[in-house]
Amino acid sequence: MTQVYMLIGSIKENRAGIANAMYYRSTHFYNEGIRADIVTLDYNPNYATIIKNIKAANKMDSRTQMLNLFTFFDDESLKYLNPTDSSYKLANRLAALETFKKTQKKEGTFKYISPSDNNIWHIVKYNADNNVNYMDTFQEGERKERAIYRQGKIKCVRSFRTDGSKKSETIFNSEEEPYLERIFDEEEKPTTHMLLGVHKEFSTFDDLCIHFLEQLIEDKSSNVLLCDGPKVFPKILQTNHTKIKKYAYIHTNHFRQPYCPGAKIKAALLYIFKHADALDGIIVMTEKQKQHIVDEFHLKNVYVIPNFLVVDKKRISHRKTNDIVIFSRIVKMKGIQNAIKAFAIVCEKNPAARLIIYGKGDYEAELRTLISEKNLSNNVFMMGYANDIKEVLKNKIASLSTSEYEAFGLSIAESISYGVPVISFDINYGPSDIISDGETGFLIESGNVEALANKILYALDHKKEMRKMGKRAQQALSEQFPPERLLRLWKDLFATA
Repeated sequence: MTQVYMLIGSIKENRAGIANAMYYRSTHFYNEGIRADIVTLDYNPNYATIIKNIKAANKMDSRTQMLNLFTFFDDESLKYLNPTDSSYKLANRLAALETFKKTQKKEGTFKYISPSDNNIWHIVKYNADNNVNYMDTFQEGERKERAIYRQGKIKCVRSFRTDGSKKSETIFNSEEEPYLERIFDEEEKPTTHMLLGVHKEFSTFDDLCIHFLEQLIEDKSSNVLLCDGPKVFPKILQTNHTKIKKYAYIHTNHFRQPYCPGAKIKAALLYIFKHADALDGIIVMTEKQKQHIVDEFHLKNVYVIPNFLVVDKKRISHRKTNDIVIFSRIVKMKGIQNAIKAFAIVCEKNPAARLIIYGKGDYEAELRTLISEKNLSNNVFMMGYANDIKEVLKNKIASLSTSEYEAFGLSIAESISYGVPVISFDINYGPSDIISDGETGFLIESGNVEALANKILYALDHKKEMRKMGKRAQQALSEQFPPERLLRLWKDLFATA
């Protein structure tokens, strides 16, 4: 049985894009009898809750496993470590504070001052469920240590230098026994990783990751290591596997600005192309991107396999509204500022028009300022992250895609999959592979705000035509990207590599 290990740096609860693509892929692989699990390398004491919530939201298949480096070594440590140290057990720590003077700093946060020395105190932070989140220890005004708890168990202890930088970190297993220690330099970069109990020491995090992958994945030809995160790609080249298949999946445009041939290549992706001979294949989502890569690097192992899509042929509500929608990460390269500028033009001619923006990111403050500057507070609304895309798209005339670059444009496909047509900038890569201009949506010169405004106004004035356009787009999408065809491409790839 083929087993696919899909490698990425981390998984977050409110992450779409690459994460959704991996979730969809895992489901379709499992349905076809191919095990496909997600591998992550970061430390996150909340992972159990995160994965539970993602599965409860029906994003991740119940069969999909999340195989994390730290969870793996936690489980392994139970085979050789016996609980001996009770000093960090929560009950013992709280009992030791009973004689301390307790004051409330703010809701859920309390300060405990030593009865014998006012220069020693602890800060205890409680979660909303009244469980301890962490306990900080201070001496002479300096934080010396933070102990992190989850469900009443010690998970991690961090020590700090006098300047506040992290000095070391000890991570505990499910039996509250320390199994991993990390030492950090003054820039908080880890310099030493020690697996306790087995007495293994690694000078870099990469070395620990490579050891993890070698322990996790048996070296046999039916196993596949598929790297979905370009930043973690170098690690897959350095494992001692000789029989497993290794692939890199490219989820983004590989060019730097202006994102077209002739531009510089992004460093992480250039590294992949330069080491293509060590791989069984590089996978991209469009023929156009493949051709650009082959033209520049003369590679012979580049394959085109688009993302799996969910096409919901059940009609969603199209109640008469004046609502246009964007759902996207709120970052500068997504170009949402251009959509807001276009809406300033739209609202001069149609004051009832509304732009509803869903998503989170580091560009929110700038967009809110722009909304205010354009006097659009009654027309443009930022709603935060949305779990249910189907609900987001209900009663929307069209969705907008204003990115500077993509690799495919998953949000475009998701919108169309529910019968909502897309007005998109024509960029590398994706929109022109999914949208037939004027037939199943609209393609606009990238960055042309006035042209974008004109198409939005057209959509608002021709709602019946937009509904028909959405149906045509939905039908075309289901015919162009049926899961059966994509599965055949994957199976052929695994069979021939």
